[in-house]
Amino acid sequence: YRDQDNSLISTSLPIGRSLRVRGSFRALRQGVGVDTSFAASVREQRWLSEISYSLSTGTTLALKGEQVSMTRRSRAEFLRYRESTATLLIRQSIQTVTMNGSLQHGGWHDRLEGSDDELNNYRLGVIFTPDNRQSYSASYQTGQTGSIYGARRNQTVSLTANQKLFRW
Repeated sequence: YRDQDNSLISTSLPIGRSLRVRGSFRALRQGVGVDTSFAASVREQRWLSEISYSLSTGTTLALKGEQVSMTRRSRAEFLRYRESTATLLIRQSIQTVTMNGSLQHGGWHDRLEGSDDELNNYRLGVIFTPDNRQSYSASYQTGQTGSIYGARRNQTVSLTANQKLFRW
């Protein structure tokens, strides 16, 4: 009995010194061979493409497109949706500090009900790396993101501290 199949293919191609193109495809199947009267069965496909440009000043600009399709079956529900988003990212590094921000816009579509939602997400963050053994970060995110039940309003504050204890 296998419960999950996961396939991933990705590529990253530098074009010159400053331009990079990335792409990936991921297919996920959970509940493979499961009786959906007792458990959920999930099928998901995710396409991702990105183009980024790095300036000599330490600034990186990127444009990312993503499309997700999901089908979820169980005794209680049958869901089928598609989400498409475009994200503009900017990152600036100055010595030990990296600041980043992103704007995301897109749509969510329920294929069974025919309903649509708009997705908007905004994120700001900062990372401080005083040396190669430790880092500290803070971020704030707000907006509407997609979920299996449609767009959901979110607001997140995140603080992290990392300390490398061992060297391998």
